[in-house]
Amino acid sequence: MTPPDLNIPQCETLWNSLPVPAFVTDRSGLVLDANTGAELLMNRPVRRLKGRNLSDILCKDNSLITAFSRARDDHGPVYISKATLIPGAGDEDADIQLATIAGDENRLLVLVQPHRFAGKIGRGEAVKSAARSAIGMAEMLAHEIKNPLAGITGAAQLLAMSLSRQDQELTDLIVAESRRIVALLEQVEQFGNLQPPARKVVNIH
Repeated sequence: MTPPDLNIPQCETLWNSLPVPAFVTDRSGLVLDANTGAELLMNRPVRRLKGRNLSDILCKDNSLITAFSRARDDHGPVYISKATLIPGAGDEDADIQLATIAGDENRLLVLVQPHRFAGKIGRGEAVKSAARSAIGMAEMLAHEIKNPLAGITGAAQLLAMSLSRQDQELTDLIVAESRRIVALLEQVEQFGNLQPPARKVVNIH
């Protein structure tokens, strides 16, 4: 299936919405374009990045020069792990990916993933994992509590059969409160329910 044509404003929006700094260079490494993330990383506008050699303004070592050479020779994607960025680009480690732009072998797409971004993503996943664990524990506890409550409710109902009407008020209270707790536990169990909600037509008039 051929993707729909995108007009220039749409392409610009997608380009600047990328969650990582991105550059377009020629095969020698000269910057042709950069997205908003790249401007923030380099702390300079795209007009001051264009025409500069990315190897000179991004990495401290020669890893990017080597990567551009490999990309030219192999015509395939190249990955750099833990490249050290220069102070103007954050003075930190980053993973860098280079790939030839489809349909234009004279231009390369360069994506930069600073490790601080990866750390934030990792912490976010850790929070999600902890939340899932807490939900799972709550579901297990709710299930375990409901089992003895069923026994208590049944025992209270049997006991009520041999009591006076006045004393049955106490067993009725036990049954009612047990059912209320069960209803609350069922709500707790719904926290882990990932099924879409059941919908039906309702007349609101």
